[in-house]
Amino acid sequence: MMITVDQGLLSIRVENVLLNEVLKRIKEQAGFKLVLYGGKLKATVTASFVNVPLDEGLRRLVEKHSISITYNITDVPERSKKLETIREIWVFNSDGNPNQTVVIEPSPGKSQEPVISYETSHALPLTEENDEAEGQSLEPTEADPESGYWEKTLSTTSDHLLRVQAISELQQIGSDTAVAAIATVFGEDNVALRKHAATSLAYTENEKVVPVLAQILLGDKDPTVRLEAVLFFTRRHNNVSHSFLRIAAKDSDKNIQTVAKEALAAY
Repeated sequence: MMITVDQGLLSIRVENVLLNEVLKRIKEQAGFKLVLYGGKLKATVTASFVNVPLDEGLRRLVEKHSISITYNITDVPERSKKLETIREIWVFNSDGNPNQTVVIEPSPGKSQEPVISYETSHALPLTEENDEAEGQSLEPTEADPESGYWEKTLSTTSDHLLRVQAISELQQIGSDTAVAAIATVFGEDNVALRKHAATSLAYTENEKVVPVLAQILLGDKDPTVRLEAVLFFTRRHNNVSHSFLRIAAKDSDKNIQTVAKEALAAY
């Protein structure tokens, strides 16, 4: 196995190596933060290329999984240019456990001021829980009877109005398991229910909704559902929201493009 990162260029020669291990080796040399939504990547990868720009090489390796790349941009006065280095990478594991996340921090001393990110491909929405090793379940330590009732209602009944009520009740509860339960709706074909779920998550007081809404923005086929995720990011003036709004500004839907561009103009 050969993996080298030199001046922003990636050279690699691997055969049937775990993708999770390959990304960790790259991270160690490049110094970015690696976040795996859905837990560790169990797929293997075979690849061989030389001196490919690091972000392009990462996209090649990740293939079917969604990826978000956030950059640092630093002025280089002597060269009259700006230098881009990768700050953080989010990989949405389409084959993983939606209740697990692995966070691998960068090496100490690296600049951590994000500027811009790009996305490729899409996967189903995932929920988040940070853990340095294996990832943890979103289940709370103590059972919430009220949340459990509405989770069961949402997952077992076919009555549309009752399911809408269940999502609204779970939004009010706002626990980790409530967020995870609402997120299961995005694997269904019911556009109206997905839109209601997206709106509910957007007004849920729980940071676990961020990666779920990010995946809705990236992967939902219906623009009215994606718009609810975009509106969520327009209300949050931070670097993560800025990154996803730039993605939304390139959406195939003109209305989403307009909303995202207007929000970006306020930064």
